[in-house]
Order: sequence, then structure tokens, then C-alpha cells
Amino acid sequence: MPSEHRDTVVPEPDQPRAGRASAFARAGQTVEQLGLTPHGLVAIAGYAMLAASVTRLAGPIGIAHVAIILSGSLLALALALAARARTVEVERPAAPLPDSETVRDAEWSLRESEARLRALLDHHPDAILRRDPSGNLTYANRTAERLLGEAGQLPETVRDGGDCCRPIGPPDEPRWLVWSRKELPDVDGLPGGIEIIGRDITETRAAEIALARRRDEAQSASEAKSRFLASMSHEIRTPMNGILGMATLLRDTSLSADQATYVDAVDRSAKALLKLVNGILDLSKVEAGRMELLAEPVSLSDCVGGVIELLAPNAAEKGLELAWTMSADLPATIPTDEMRVRQILLNLIGNAIKFTDAGGVAVRIERRGEGIAVRIADTGPGIAPAVLASLFAEFVQADTAIQRRIDGSGLGLAISRSLARALGGEIEVVSKLGEGSEFTMLLPVPGMPAASALPVKALASEIIVVELSGTIEQAMTTATIARAGGRVIDVRVADHVTMSPIKAVVLDTGRGEEKAAAILKRVREVSLGLRPRGIIVIDASERDRLPHLRTLGFDAYLVRPVRPQSLVTQIVVDAAPLPIGPVPDPSGPVRPDCRLPDCRVLLVEDNDINALLTCRLLERLGVVVIREREGLGAVTAAEQHFDLVLLDIHMPGIDGHETRARLASLYRSSGRIAPPIIAVTAGAFPEDRKHCLDSGFDDYLAKPFSADEVAAMLAKWGNGMRSRRAGGIVC
Repeated sequence: MPSEHRDTVVPEPDQPRAGRASAFARAGQTVEQLGLTPHGLVAIAGYAMLAASVTRLAGPIGIAHVAIILSGSLLALALALAARARTVEVERPAAPLPDSETVRDAEWSLRESEARLRALLDHHPDAILRRDPSGNLTYANRTAERLLGEAGQLPETVRDGGDCCRPIGPPDEPRWLVWSRKELPDVDGLPGGIEIIGRDITETRAAEIALARRRDEAQSASEAKSRFLASMSHEIRTPMNGILGMATLLRDTSLSADQATYVDAVDRSAKALLKLVNGILDLSKVEAGRMELLAEPVSLSDCVGGVIELLAPNAAEKGLELAWTMSADLPATIPTDEMRVRQILLNLIGNAIKFTDAGGVAVRIERRGEGIAVRIADTGPGIAPAVLASLFAEFVQADTAIQRRIDGSGLGLAISRSLARALGGEIEVVSKLGEGSEFTMLLPVPGMPAASALPVKALASEIIVVELSGTIEQAMTTATIARAGGRVIDVRVADHVTMSPIKAVVLDTGRGEEKAAAILKRVREVSLGLRPRGIIVIDASERDRLPHLRTLGFDAYLVRPVRPQSLVTQIVVDAAPLPIGPVPDPSGPVRPDCRLPDCRVLLVEDNDINALLTCRLLERLGVVVIREREGLGAVTAAEQHFDLVLLDIHMPGIDGHETRARLASLYRSSGRIAPPIIAVTAGAFPEDRKHCLDSGFDDYLAKPFSADEVAAMLAKWGNGMRSRRAGGIVC
């Protein structure tokens, strides 16, 4: 509130008094400018009085009077300044005081803000507490009161200053909280205290425990499945060995046409079942993460070419074309697992042949980024878009009608994609109904070198005439020559080529041998200077026609499916001429016909059918076989002389590993040279082979085995047998 003012009459001062006041005012301003305070003036006046006293005793009287007058003036000036300061303080206007309504509004706003903050903290899901430096609880939100009680009992670790995760509440239904502790800073000189926050993670922890339990259960189930599949594999392979082996023995006897047909049916059925078992085992190993992969230098040309040549008879049987080409900028080798790559290609190319009724299959190998793409395109029925999403699932085929018509378990694509992903790659597919499908296997090759598997620009500026009866084969051959730098022209254009000579002519017998010879003759007539090299493409079954084709003027031949490198080599290099006499057909397996006169083999096998099969296969090779049913009998029989031991792993009593150890100890203690001990087992995993070799076996023979494999095993260890007996080995 403003203060009231009264009119006051002040008498006019006389002139001398006013002059003194003015002088004192000027002196006061000068003192203030010098920064002197009344206390300082009093001190100076004191020093002046002390000087006056000293002067009266020892100096002139006038000087003493001057000092006394100076001290008095200073005292007066100090008193004046002090009075002026009090007057200014009293006369300074006071700040206006707020009215009562403003005070009430401020108090209401403060209470509202405090209530909102309190509600926010009380509804916070975390427990929030504050303690003063002495440890007394100064604040707790409702969550803390609900979890801890009004006393705010904290776990010891939190009270002692550490962060922790501790249960609270009754032991049968504890609540798990994660606690954190923070020192609060001091405010206005007052100690800040400690803030403690606890987060309830009971539900999260329960979910983690349930997830871990389900993970352990799934892991246990996966391990149980793997053990079951391994056991079933052994149990299936053991009788399968007998079925396939007996079919082989039966085929070598005198059979009627019907009997031979029945034996072939048994053999095909048993092999189909074996393929299914192998597929299930492979899929199980990939899912369980037990697939062991290698990274060794692999020739992609040899790998893909080997698979295509293996499947060529299947394509020829259906009247399909099967051709391939590869880019010139691919490296000669890549680091990968050749066996798994072959397995993927066998599935993809085999499926393309299986589901294609007309046309053929084209395989292209090319660079794609930091990797390699193998594209398999067919002219089959195509796949509906709705089926593509589930195409790679287990036991799925694209069309149930086709599935009824074509044998297959539907595991091939699932296994192939799993293997490709295990190799760090992928399998892609594009398809359109009625136009065929294209599957692409992608393999990553980080830091892929630029060295080429094909002779780059080996055919630079060369002109080659290509006239093949198959559309796919024509396209693949043209692509290979173009990638090697050559230029392909049609036979109808050859008559008009006058700028450059023609290097070679690539033909086949699709339109007849005489027609091919006529084309070759006409091209040679129009070629300038250079005699074009005549190359004929034949099927494997046409090898006996090579001498006749030589008489028709052809210089070289290629056997379908043509390898790109072989094609370029035959065009560039003057290879050996076509043979004159009959050409032997190298197709079909060559069985090692090794006979071991008086060779003694100890066979330890508990299964009677497998024992009968193995004995017959060995006896056909001139081997004397002694059979034992279990390990203890083998140790006793080993007192005799044997050149080789075939030892089954799974037997009643002591198993094959223990039997091998006892046999080795027996030979070592008697000072005799131990014969090779071969593990015979239905365990088909690579780790089974590794385990056998690591435990001391000399070699490994997996069931089911063929007569060729038994003969090859005897041939492999023949040198060791020859060194232990005088009879020697006759092969």
C-alpha cells in the first residue's frame, strides 16, 4: 500500500549554515568517489587525533591545532555520511506487496502441480524411493508401498549401495525386481540423499524361464529325433544291404526274362527306399546344425559337368535335350564343399528332367556379384504362384497330379535349400504355368579371383558355323563360343561370308549323317583359304559310328552333353583325328576283378543275411572266409592267420570298437603283424566314418555295399596282403 505524505514547513537556513551544508555535501561526494566509508573516515580521524597529541608534545602548537581541526572535520564528515545512508535507506520505496487473491492463486497452482507430480509418480510402474543421507525414508510412491510395505524394506544389496536383481514377497509367490541406486546432488547446501528405483520383472523373468524351458525341450526333442533317425538308419540299412546284395547275386545267375524283370524291380525299389532314408538323414542333420561342411578348392566346371553327364541318360531316355554353358569370367576353382554342391545340383537338375516331358533343360553358370549363380531352366509345366510359397517345405511337390504320376518324397528341394543356406547361399525360383521354371543356386565366393575356367578370347574374331538339331543345345553352344570371343553364323549365311575365313563347323547327326557331311562340304567350298575344322556332336551310343564319320570328312567329335571347355578346345586345338577302327564304349562301371588265391578273411557279422551276402561276394573273388557272430569269438579265432578282418560295429556282447582294441592287443602281445581291420557299419554319417578311423580302424565300409565296393576294398589293401603271404595278389 502507498504511504501517506504530509506537508511540512521547513525554515530557510541562514547563509553561512547553508554554505557549510553545501561544503559538507561536496566533501561527501568526493569521499564516496574515493570509495571511503564512514568507518574509514573515523579511522583516519583517529590517526589525526593521535598525530595532534604527538605534535603537542614535541612540535609546534599550530600544527597540533591543525591536526585537531582535521580530525574533528573527518568525524563530522563520517557522521554526515552515516546519516545520509540511513536517510537513503529509509526513503527507498518498498516493493508493492501482492494482494490476497494473487497469493491464493499462486498457492492453488503450486498445490495442483504438486498433485499432478504425485499422481504421476504414484502411477509409475517402477518403485521409487528416496532416503536422506542417514538412511531415513523420505519418500515412496504407491508402487513402492504396494511392493515393499510402508517401511520400504529393501534387499541388503540395494541398501549397501549396489545394483541387483532380488525377489521380494512370500517364497511361494515372489516378485522379482531389478534395483538401481543413484546419489542425488546437494541443493542450496542441503544434502541430496539417495534415490532408489526398482523395476518389477516378474512377468518378463517368467517368460524368459518358459522360453528357456521350451528351448531345452526343443533341443532335447531334436537330439532324440537325431538319435532315433540314426538308429532307424542303421536298422533300415542293415536289411537293405541284404536286399541289394542278394539282388546283385541273383542277377548274376541264369534267369528267365520275367525273373530278370522282377530282380530289377527289387533293386530299383530298394535303391529308392535307400535314397529316401539318405534324404531324411541329411535334412535331420541340417536342421540339427550337425552338418559338417568343407571349404576345399573345387573345379566348378568338373563338378557341374560330372552331374550333367551323370543325369544325361535320364534325359536321353525321355527324349529331352540337356545342355550347359558357363561364363568366361569365372575362376577355375572356388572354395566350397563339392559333395554338397553336387547333391544340390543332382536334386535341381534331376527334378528339372523328372518334371519335363518335352523340350529340355538348360544349365547356365555365371558370375553374380561376389558369387556364382547356377541357373537351371526347363520347359516343363511350370508352377502355380500359390504353390511357390510352400515349394521348399518337406514332403511337398508342385502338383498332386504330377506327384501321383512321378515317384518322389518331396524332400529334394527342402534338403537343397537347407544345404545351400548352410553353404552361405540360397536357392531362388521363378516359374510361370505353361512356360517352365528356372531354379537358381547362389554360392557366395568372397574375393572371387578373375582367373577364367574358359580360355578367354580364345576364339577372338573367329567365325564358326553351328547347325545343331536341338534348340537348347544350339543356344548353349552359341553362348559358349560367343563368351570365348567367337562369332557364330547360320549355315545359310555361310555362302555369303567373304570377309574372313571360317574356323570350324559344328554339326550333329540329327538330320542324318549324309546331310551333315553335305553341309560340311559346302562350307569348306565357300571358305576362303582356310579349311574349316569339322566337328560332329554325337550321343554316347553313337561311338561305333565314329570311323564312318571320319570317312565323311569330320576331324573331331564331341559327346553329349558337351562341356564348354571341350568345345572351345576342339575348335582351337588340332586334336587327334577320329579313330579308324572300332571304338570301345567306356560307359558303365568297371569292376575290379581282383582274385586273392588262398587269402583268408575273418568276417565278424551277427546278421545272418549280411553274413551270407558278404561271404558269397568274397568267395567269388577266391577268398577263404571264416565267419564269427560276435566279438569274443573273433578274438578267439584271431589265434589263426588272417590277411584281412571285416568287423561289424554293432554286435551283441562287446561291440566292434572293443573287439578291435582286443584284437590289436592280441597281435601286439604275440609279436605278430596285425592284418588290416575294416569297420563294417550301417552308420552313414561322415562323423561315423571319422569316429571309426580315429578309433584305430584301417578303413571303413558302409552298408549297403555293392560287389564293386567289396572288390575295390580288397584291391586297395592287396599290397599289404601280398607282403604278408607268399601267394601274392593276382589282379
